[in-house]
Amino acid sequence: MLFRYWLILCLLILFGIYSCTRTEENVLLDDKNEVFMDVTEKAFLARSNDSYSHCLGDIDGDGLLDIFVINHAAPPSLFRNNGDGTFQDITFNSGVKMRGDQHGCAIGDYDNDGDQDIYVTVGADSGKGFGSNRLYKNNGEGRFIDVAFEAGVADTKGRGRSTSWVDYNNDGYLDLFIANDKRDDAPSVLLNNNGNDSFSNVSVESGLNIVDHMLEASWVDYDNDGLMDLTTVSFRRHRKWEINIYKNIQNGTFKKTKTFNGWTYAWGDYDNDGDLDLFISTPPRVYILGYEFAALAKFFKGSNKLYENIGEGQFIDVSDKAGIKKEMGGDKAIFFDYDNDGDLDIYLLVSGTKNKNINDMVFENNGNGTFTNVTREINFIQNVGGRGYDVAYGDYNNDGFLDLFLTNGSPPYRRMVQYRLGMHSGPYVLYKNKGNGNHWLKIRLVGTKSNRDGIGARVTLYHGNRFQFRQNGGGMDGYVQHSNFINFGLGDVKIIDKIVVKWPTGSVSNMTNIKSDQTLIIKEN
Repeated sequence: MLFRYWLILCLLILFGIYSCTRTEENVLLDDKNEVFMDVTEKAFLARSNDSYSHCLGDIDGDGLLDIFVINHAAPPSLFRNNGDGTFQDITFNSGVKMRGDQHGCAIGDYDNDGDQDIYVTVGADSGKGFGSNRLYKNNGEGRFIDVAFEAGVADTKGRGRSTSWVDYNNDGYLDLFIANDKRDDAPSVLLNNNGNDSFSNVSVESGLNIVDHMLEASWVDYDNDGLMDLTTVSFRRHRKWEINIYKNIQNGTFKKTKTFNGWTYAWGDYDNDGDLDLFISTPPRVYILGYEFAALAKFFKGSNKLYENIGEGQFIDVSDKAGIKKEMGGDKAIFFDYDNDGDLDIYLLVSGTKNKNINDMVFENNGNGTFTNVTREINFIQNVGGRGYDVAYGDYNNDGFLDLFLTNGSPPYRRMVQYRLGMHSGPYVLYKNKGNGNHWLKIRLVGTKSNRDGIGARVTLYHGNRFQFRQNGGGMDGYVQHSNFINFGLGDVKIIDKIVVKWPTGSVSNMTNIKSDQTLIIKEN
């Protein structure tokens, strides 16, 4: 015990010396360089909660992104976009349930009726009790009715964590995957949509009845075979986390084919070659002997890895070449084109401690396979309480530039030590992207034979001698869901030569000579 106190004292002295000698990091740069502006209060979104999951989606069909936030120890928050830069809290009269050990959410049109439904996972008292997940069917007017038991998706024993919609068998209906934390009699679940408002549990026959500390999961077609594959994150021990890829074998079964060490991941075609690359990050260590010290992050920085997809399901580590290996790691990573210059940049959320939320980072894609940390150059200096937890992108004001919504609560499993440190609320934050002169295109897919949301479709955009590729994953990304609109930054391109959409059913849609700076609805032929 005496050694413990001496060690803590030495660390405090060391961090004090470090704090006195380090350069000022929080000096604001010229406002003209600012890209992301905090508009939380102006948007009427100023709340503070220990938030888990949040989803962006158009729940009332008016073409505007609404926001649904899962708060663990408080009622969820459902905000309707008013279209004037503000949001209205409609939770109370929406039909969503106020209480429960709620964790994850996913928005999607499971019944192909043209409006967005919501699925919510619920824990089970740390595996000692029961809790019914919720399936909120949209009545077409932005109100919801829980039909989980009728649809067969309640999963009452499951320790529900993240969840995601996917059409894993390309039959035109959205199926459902639930990542469950470890409980021997309640593995993770794959539910097949029967097409009649009911689901069948196919976890055993698919091979996804996984008993594990699985917390996050999402779907992409990493090997370009036309079938969506599963990526998961599971806790091991001693701050060790594992990212696994389960390949869709085309016969309704899955096989684990790849395993990486890491905490968070992001999929995106950063090099514009037509396949999805993988970014993996592990956050800095900010605690020792059960105590938190934000300054520890300067010494134990975590790690970043960038894996280039070289085809046929194979990857090579290009972290050194890309210039991100020596940068501090983070708790949540996303690929997005924040400046609409035509290539995917990286946003890296860093959690920090309850008293010092470490500044997040933005990495600019230089277009030559390398990235530059431009956090200070774009004057992205945060002053936000709580521990940073999750971030989702979407164009909430329909100006063609991607904005960011963050939660800053602190669920204990994101850092297992928090069971002892305690949980703390943190504020919601909405960052408005101030934009620039670059052109853009937004696409909303509408399936007819495929699922109505077009999840699983592949979109390729051609201009001049370049092309860009996106896969429609419905925006679902672990505990968050980005906008399901597909955004392309175009730089100075005003006319797009061609757009090709390959739908999950195998049909193809082609469009030519498309003007930029618009939202385009593409309906399956």
